[in-house]
This record gives sequence, C-alpha cells and structure tokens, in this order.
Amino acid sequence: MSLRLNAGKATDITDQTKLERVMNQNMFIEHIFDNMGYIYNSTFSYMQYQDGLFYETWSVEGMGAYQWYVDPSSKLMSGGSIFGDGCHTPVWIFTDVSLGDTIPIAVAVEGDHIFNVTREFIYDLPSFGPVGVWELEDLTIPGGTVLYEKSTGLLLNGIFFVYGGMYNYTFEFVDTNAQFEYLTGPEPFTLSSDAEDPDDDGTFTLSWTESIGTESYSVYEHSSFITEITEDLILLADDITDLNFPLEGYSDGTYYFIVVAHNEYGDTLSNCIQVDVDIKIPPTLLYDTIPDEVTMTYTRTPQIIGSFSAYSSSKIISVGWLGEPDPGFALVTTYNDDENGGIYLSETTIMTTNQLESGIHLLNLRIWDVDGDFYDKSFAVIVYRQAQLNLRGEFDYLLKENVKISIVAQAFDVEDQFLLNPIAIEGMIVHIKIVDYDGNVKVEDTMTYDSNGFFHWDSVQTIAKLKDIFTKGIYIVQAWIEFPPESYYLGGTDVIEFHIDPPAEDEVDVWFFIEVVGFSGLIGVVLTLTILLKRKRSIK
Repeated sequence: MSLRLNAGKATDITDQTKLERVMNQNMFIEHIFDNMGYIYNSTFSYMQYQDGLFYETWSVEGMGAYQWYVDPSSKLMSGGSIFGDGCHTPVWIFTDVSLGDTIPIAVAVEGDHIFNVTREFIYDLPSFGPVGVWELEDLTIPGGTVLYEKSTGLLLNGIFFVYGGMYNYTFEFVDTNAQFEYLTGPEPFTLSSDAEDPDDDGTFTLSWTESIGTESYSVYEHSSFITEITEDLILLADDITDLNFPLEGYSDGTYYFIVVAHNEYGDTLSNCIQVDVDIKIPPTLLYDTIPDEVTMTYTRTPQIIGSFSAYSSSKIISVGWLGEPDPGFALVTTYNDDENGGIYLSETTIMTTNQLESGIHLLNLRIWDVDGDFYDKSFAVIVYRQAQLNLRGEFDYLLKENVKISIVAQAFDVEDQFLLNPIAIEGMIVHIKIVDYDGNVKVEDTMTYDSNGFFHWDSVQTIAKLKDIFTKGIYIVQAWIEFPPESYYLGGTDVIEFHIDPPAEDEVDVWFFIEVVGFSGLIGVVLTLTILLKRKRSIK
C-alpha cells in the first residue's frame, strides 16, 4: 500500500493539462447533494484565477454559492474552502493512481480522510455510456465509499461520513461538460455456417464477421436456442483469434451455436444459429463397370455402356435419371430382394438407343431409397462418328514422261453412307502424301474439293519436269482426313501405289490413255496417260 499525499508531489503535467483545458472552457459538474435526507441540486464550476490557480465554486440550490481556490497540480484548496483550506478537493483525484494506493480527500468540517483504492471496473454512466471508474473506501471512518471516473479523476458518486459515522452526506452524478473516455465492449458481429439444411455429413464450419475491438472469441453449443451465457452451455473453444471454427463428428440432431467476443471492457454475443444434421446413408454400390468417361463410335445398333448394382438393407430402392433424360440412352433395371425380404437389390444396364447423337453426353443417375437417402453417379459419354476415305482406281506403269499425276478421292460416313465435305463440316481437310518405297517424302499437300463431291489433287507439272523428284520406281499415295474437334468425327485413311518406268530415248515412244471410273459414286484415282506408238527410224 502506498500513501499518495499530494503535498510536495511533482506536478502531474498530463492531469493538469487535461483539466486546465476543460476548466478554461468553464467546466462544471452537477450532482444531487443529499445531506441527511435533505436533497439539493448542486454544481461545482471552475474559472481560471491566476498563477495556475482556479476558482472552485460550489453552488447548492437554496443555500447559495461557496467559492475558493484550487491548485490543479496538487488538488489543494485555499482561500476559504468549506471543506478545509490546505485539504484536497473532493471533486477530483489524480488519474495515475493504482489499486492499493491511499489518497487524501477532504470531508466537510473534518479535513482530509485517507481513502484506499480498492477496485476498478466499468460503470455504465446514465446518459453518457460505459466509463472506467476507481472505487475508494474511507479508511478514516469506515463505510465511506466514492467513485471517480478514471480518465478525468472527477467525482461521480459517493457517501462521506463525519463525526465518527454519526452523520453522512452523498453526491450522485447528474451532468458535466468534461470529456470522459468511454470504454466499450466489442462491436456487434454476425455468426453463420456452411452447413447444409439439413447437413448430411455432420461436418461444417462456423464463421463470423470481425467484431471491432475484440481481443478473442469463445464458441458455445447448446441443445436449445441461446440468449445468454450460462453454465448449461458447452464451451467448445475459447481464446480464439481466427474468424472461423471447424466442427465435425455430429450425428443426427439439432444443435445451436453462439460466439462471444471479448475485450477488457466487456463481452458481446453474436446471433444464435441452428444447425440440423441428418446423416445420409445412401444405398451401397455392389459393383460398377461404368468409368467416369466413355469414348465410343456411333452405330445404329444399341450398345451397352456398362452396368451397376446397388442394395439397401430393408429399404426399397429406385434408379432413375437425375435431371432431363438423354434420349440417346436407356436404363434397363431389375429389382430383387433376398428370401427374407431384408435386402433390396437393383441391377441396372445403360444402353444406347437409335436416337444417339455424336458429341459429349453428360449423364447423371440417382439411386435412392424410401427415406430419401441417395447415391449419385455422374459420367460422360463421348460419341464419335467414323469416316471412310476411298482412293479408287487401277494404276499402270507410267511409260511416258510428259504426263501428270492426278488423284481423286471421296469421303463418306461409315454408318449412314452419306458423303462428307468441308461445306457441311467446316474445317474438314483431306491430306495427301506421296513417298517412295524407302519412305522418302516426295509430295505433301492437301486435296481440293469440288461441288460434285470429289476431292482432287494433281501434280500440275509433268513427270518430265518432275524427274528429279519422281525417278523410275514405285510410289505410295497416302491420304487421310483431318476433322475439327467439334465435329466429333474420326478421320478415314486410304493408301494406293503407282509405278514410273519411262522408256529409253531410242525406244518406241508410247502414249497410253487410261481412265478409271469408280462405281456407286465412289471415285478413287484417275491417271490420264496418252500412249502414242512410233516406230524407230531404223525399223523397216
């Protein structure tokens, strides 16, 4: 315990500056003064005098006004104070006190009593707000208790005893123009969760908005709606500084949660939220032959995509499409139970139909029971159409150098036999490559489409002009179709060969004409050759 006698104490510059600033604005403090049952309105007011002193005036309704001097640096009164000159004003104390300090405070007609600082707490001052206060107890005459606001040191409420405790008077705070420092608890905030309604797995996270002024949070749980913090609540966690708290392992039921924000001045409760848990026990999958992604080629004949089987103990189950059915697929399901009727089985096969179209099909299935518990299966089926390319024709030896190589092709859909062209399928390209038997590439190009449904390529120049490229030998023509991805076509290919065997200069010049015409509208390769027979001059 330390005795805070103001006489001889160094001036508290912070206190003096703070109060002088207010005093220069004609500070006042209003109380209800109760003197042994006689009640009066009273006001302490202040005006600057000189040499750092202030007038301290106490006006009591019906009794007049009493005035004297007070030194803000020491709290000592002089000049005829009715509380005693040389004593410490009861209206304010220094602000730098601590618990356990002893402070002299003037009590009417008896001079200074020694008061002990016994407690500090937050007091909700009517019409003002929460403020920090010191509670002091009179050690000279036990029973006297006073409250001083901590930021200014001003008297709020108090009871003072005189004449050994035979008499007392009280002050009850009413108003002031002094500026208090208000102490507030955490700001309001909102609690929420990511739980479904109902939550189907018992795992979820509580989240809340930030509460301004909060030092930490606590999380509580209860079986009914929470309006206040009681011993009945389950404390899940405290001293949390994050803005979320994960929870798991909850079984079927209804749970209530609330979060409390804390700081040194108080607590603030969030809203209370309700979480309903209904753990789903879906039918059990026995087997499943359907992968997550299936790639297949279109045919008009139904194809089996795969099958699966599920069961649910003592519950009737059903299988069906989730969402809008796809007409290109059908479900074939059978249902069975065991001899005791205790296990209900479903066996489902997924097949294509004649309404199947190429492209990506996203399929969603649901297996559910009478309780509404379900198992969902989702997968994709990518359907391609197959294309075929025909290079048709018979090739003879090319016996003359002044001829061109000319190739014709057609492409069509394998399943439905209609012609394919780059007008209907934008971006469709037919590539061609000519190589020798050693694999050396002689030509690599694309074919040109005409309005009659044919793709063409020719060498433009004659063999004579291409003799550095096409020497005597056997050559292979390779052709294939490139489709854009969005067409969902798989390209066709075809391969044919031809020979080049030109005669020697002194041999018979030959012009030979071969034109091969395809059948059923399918044209392969046409080689146009002209053969002209000439006899050598030496022949008779």
